[in-house]
Amino acid sequence: MVSIQLKCNRLLQMVIVLEKQMVQLFKLQNGGIAPYLYTWSNGIVLVDNINISAGNYVLTVTDSIGCAQLFNYSVLQNSSLVAGFTMSSDTVYLDNNEVVVFTNTSNSGLDYTWDFGDGSAVSYEENPNYLYKIDGIYQVMLIVTDGVCSDTLVQTVYVLPSSVPTGIVDSNEQDSYVIANIGEGAFELIFNYNSIAKVKSKY
Repeated sequence: MVSIQLKCNRLLQMVIVLEKQMVQLFKLQNGGIAPYLYTWSNGIVLVDNINISAGNYVLTVTDSIGCAQLFNYSVLQNSSLVAGFTMSSDTVYLDNNEVVVFTNTSNSGLDYTWDFGDGSAVSYEENPNYLYKIDGIYQVMLIVTDGVCSDTLVQTVYVLPSSVPTGIVDSNEQDSYVIANIGEGAFELIFNYNSIAKVKSKY
């Protein structure tokens, strides 16, 4: 009587495709002897593990002679993170020492990074206040993270040197308009090259 011991034919090599909430065995490249048994740690014994929730999963693939290999996967919860903020005003005047109050309206954020666009140090406060010292147009950027994902929002702040009427404060050649301050910023006079001038209250 001759006893023959079967040996495993190399380790199984597999490609796994993760699409949204479905982990799918896409292709068995080589190794092992068919047929194969698929066993997931959540009790599924099919190739596809569909509609799974966030968590850690182990797939055990066993061939016909008992050779097995484990594959570990982590499925993360879809992030609901959304960056958002409002400003006390998007136009301020240096001669009034106006402080811009930023109110964070982000959803599901844990950490916040503010860049006020003027080269100053970033702020990590949730709801910072900021006083601009030089006139200009600044892009304020908020980066929100939840430990895994991040989201970014950018808004514009206009810093003018004086609240006294100073003429043109904004123009756009493409849209053909010029805006000038009137009455200490209480009104805007809009010259539209394609139509008549009109006055618009800022309040």
